[in-house]
Order: sequence, then C-alpha cells, then structure tokens
Amino acid sequence: AVLDRFIETVRNIPAVSLAWLEGSFASGTAHPASDLDLWIALEDAEYDRVWYRELQALLAGLGEYVPVIMEKFVRVIVMPEGVVVELEAVTKTNLIARPVPLRVLFDRSGYLCSELAVFPDESNSWPHVPESTPDNLRQRARELMVLLVEAPGPLLAGDIPAAGFCLDLARIELVRLLYWQRGLRYAKRYKRLSSVLDEGCLRDLNSTYPASLSAEDIKGVLLKTFQLIGEYLTSLGSKIGNGGFSAREYWLLYRQTRDLLE
Repeated sequence: AVLDRFIETVRNIPAVSLAWLEGSFASGTAHPASDLDLWIALEDAEYDRVWYRELQALLAGLGEYVPVIMEKFVRVIVMPEGVVVELEAVTKTNLIARPVPLRVLFDRSGYLCSELAVFPDESNSWPHVPESTPDNLRQRARELMVLLVEAPGPLLAGDIPAAGFCLDLARIELVRLLYWQRGLRYAKRYKRLSSVLDEGCLRDLNSTYPASLSAEDIKGVLLKTFQLIGEYLTSLGSKIGNGGFSAREYWLLYRQTRDLLE
C-alpha cells in the first residue's frame, strides 16, 4: 500500500522522469522488516525546486510519516504501517549504467531497456572509504588506544552495564576496521554482513560476544576484542606502509590493560 501510494503521487509530478526500487525488494530477498529503498531521477532544471523546496509534496503519497532525516537523503517511518522508507533523488545527468538489482516503478523518459540497469553514481550519496594513508591510520590507532586505556575503568569500578557498553564500543570499532581492510564503506550493506565479510572476519567477530553479562565473561571478550583490533591495525599498517601504526605502543598498552584486569 505504501509503495502504491508513492507511485501514484510521483507519477503526477512531471519533473520526476524515473522511479525505481533497489535493495531487498528489488532482489527478491525482502522480509516483513525490510525497508523500502526508493530512488527517483529528476529533470536537471527541476532538481533544486522539487527536492529542496517541494519535498513535502513529493512525500505526500506516503501518507502519515515520522521524519528521521530530511536532507539530501530522506529517511522516514511511515505510519501506521511502521515501514522505514529511504528516498534519494538524482538528476538525469547523474545516472550511470551498470547491472544491479532494481525494480523500475515507472520510466517516463524511456531511459531503461531490458539489458540496461540505471543506478546513481554512489560517489555523490555515500561517504568515501577512508583514505588509506599513514596519517589516517595513525590517527585512528591513537583514538583506539584511548579506548583501550579507558576500557578497564568500568570493570574495576564494578559497573557491569558500563563495562558492557564499553565492549559494544570496542566491537563497533572492530567492525569499522574489518570494513576498512576490505575497502568498504562502513555500515553499507550491514544487513547482509555475512555476505560482506569473509569467514575469517566473521569468526573473529563472533568470538567477541560474551556468554553472559558477568564481569568475568565481559573481561574475557573485551580483551579478545582489543587483541583483534591490534591484529587488524597491524594488517592495515602492512598494507599502507611504514609510519601508519606503531605496534609497539599499542601492544604495550594492551598488556597494561590485560594486567589491570587480571
């Protein structure tokens, strides 16, 4: 119903030349909790007017919704269905052709043919992969060393909820490194993590889940997480070159953290 309402609305906006779905609804892997990934292509001369000044009219077909992000990229929760809808617009000249799963909703200009898939140039809509330079890696490593040094605090204070939160932060940073090593933008395709990371990375990530929320279990996986962070920093340092990561300093701090917790 949400999709039908949206299509009916944008069909009546002449500036919209093309509308399509991507993601799980396009690839046939959708489930009841899947969001709707919608894209539209606007006539170049009409882009600013439609997207920045008349966005409410564009979204009117969704019905009642809760706005979450309302900028260049739109994310809303449609009510009462509880469906997350993500919408982005590009100009017609900012389309590139490449075969990707998509489902065309309508094509006013006849741009598509059965052999050609149209997809926006992602460089304009997603952050770039962190530049793999020694300076960037050095800064990232230093920030992670701060987290490492502060990690024992909650456990030493007996604050188990805070210790669990510290573990969550460390695990997120580990995932960021896994993405960086594979040359991927962090969080992209996170819903298909098992198809993004290889078996070794997934095995490492799985080893950082605690069996319980006891202090002993959190301590063990916290140290394991920082061990893996150090190993992946070292691996990135080998790829990037000398000067990006000081393994000596990291492992010195790791041993001090381990000794404090033991």
